[in-house]
Amino acid sequence: MNYYLKSTIHSFTIWVLAALINAILSTCCLLVAPKAFDNWGEAFMLAFFVTLIFSIPGVFIFWITYMTNRMTDSSSLFRVLLRTGFIIAVVSGLLFFISFNGMLKGFTFFLFLSIIVAAISSIMLHHNFIIVSHKNKIRNNE
Repeated sequence: MNYYLKSTIHSFTIWVLAALINAILSTCCLLVAPKAFDNWGEAFMLAFFVTLIFSIPGVFIFWITYMTNRMTDSSSLFRVLLRTGFIIAVVSGLLFFISFNGMLKGFTFFLFLSIIVAAISSIMLHHNFIIVSHKNKIRNNE
């Protein structure tokens, strides 16, 4: 399979997995809030779709970083992608914190942390895929 197609698929799966992890963590936070959400399904779906929609710019930046790399070392690429994901997650979390702090007082910080944990854990879970696909790219270019 073409490297660019694999990179696109990896970026997409990292995005969806991060959204799922964030939705699970956010649902746990939202269900603790008194009278905020009584139904875990509604809280999960809200967190999942809000995460998917608001993370599109960050996923695009991550994908561009992944696609345009010129590194020959797979570990260096992974570290760059991990740092990129962390920075994007912090910026997204800050935007979320500023936007929704009035609505979710007391829980915004925990939801901010869940955004960062979800992004980093999703990238970490894709470590082997990133390393292997990058090694294959380098081998095919030689």
